[in-house]
Amino acid sequence: MFNPTQLPAAYKTGSQSPLDAKGYFADGADMLDVSNDRPLSWYIYMECTNMTDGKTYIWTESLTGLLPTSYKYPANVVSFGIDYSEKDFNFIEQGLFETSLDDSLVTPDKIGGIESGTTVASLKLLTDSQILANILFETVLAYILSNNSISLSGVTSQDLEVGTSVTPNVTVNYLKGSINNGDGTLAGDLTGDLNNLIINNPAAALAYAQATPVNNTDSTALPSFVIAHGANKWSVVGDYDAGTTTYKNNKNINGTNLAANQASGQSLADSGTKTGKYYRWHYLGTEGGSPTNSAGVRSLSDKEFLSLSNTGSFNVTIPSGAASAEFSLIIPAGKTILINDVGNLNLDITSEFTETNLNVNDANGDAVSYTIYTRVSGPTGYLNPTSFSILIS
Repeated sequence: MFNPTQLPAAYKTGSQSPLDAKGYFADGADMLDVSNDRPLSWYIYMECTNMTDGKTYIWTESLTGLLPTSYKYPANVVSFGIDYSEKDFNFIEQGLFETSLDDSLVTPDKIGGIESGTTVASLKLLTDSQILANILFETVLAYILSNNSISLSGVTSQDLEVGTSVTPNVTVNYLKGSINNGDGTLAGDLTGDLNNLIINNPAAALAYAQATPVNNTDSTALPSFVIAHGANKWSVVGDYDAGTTTYKNNKNINGTNLAANQASGQSLADSGTKTGKYYRWHYLGTEGGSPTNSAGVRSLSDKEFLSLSNTGSFNVTIPSGAASAEFSLIIPAGKTILINDVGNLNLDITSEFTETNLNVNDANGDAVSYTIYTRVSGPTGYLNPTSFSILIS
């Protein structure tokens, strides 16, 4: 097969050089270098050593191995009767796991770092030492230390009268998130930078846009907005770039398990909530003093927000004398009331009140249908102090 040259005696090199230099490589990078069809001088089952770590390999036909992509020989390559033509070769580490078990057999349970369902075929690609290391030292993948997020600050949650005009000064901040390597050390940012943002007002209309946020933050004064009944929230939507951090498992091998989390995307957040509510007012005083128009109602100092369904309950202290001659309750139309005189046997006095419809302006000057319930106890009022228990439903 070969044409060997017989040496008359033992051959000794004159330096620290191997007899067959093809069997030794300076390091892993040297073994990966298949440029200029370097493998054309390599032969099947050629044994070689990595001089950096001492691992030994054979050069053989295989799609997998040390080379990320196997080397395919050109067409019409035949040497000493061996046909290499268009065959895929790779370096296979010596000492690989060997067994007569069928390649399709799988592990029934998880054993250390070897997952249940691992096939014999996949284990044959590992050395005995690698299998033992996987059993004893389970692989820990890189993981997300903190998720990416966007925030919209500057809108304080509070109850406001419907129709109130607000002009929020807001700040948007984007946090890129972070990745830890499998050994617990910091790898870097999860995502890239914020590259665009828009802020919508509570009516879902555009309030602000910024296509070039700097350093993942932006501040602005938003246009005035008139508070509506119910929850009023501003929202921000931010576009961010894909992350580029390279991360490793606890065995210092680059990972890909967080690729989907590193992809570009959008992050959303809401501001604090301005809750628009309606007032209920009441008048307590001399006879004939109840308000008869919107301005008179809004000038009353005794007021309180109702719930979002315009319901509520409260007590009112009723003094003796003329200061208790007339009592009026002003609430949004369409509600039911129950009023008890607590100091007088808790009598239900609801039927003693008269009803009058009245439009009362909200904080923006828009008319809202209200009902005023009025009871006159007489010019001299109550002889003794009492209190009213009031339920609005």
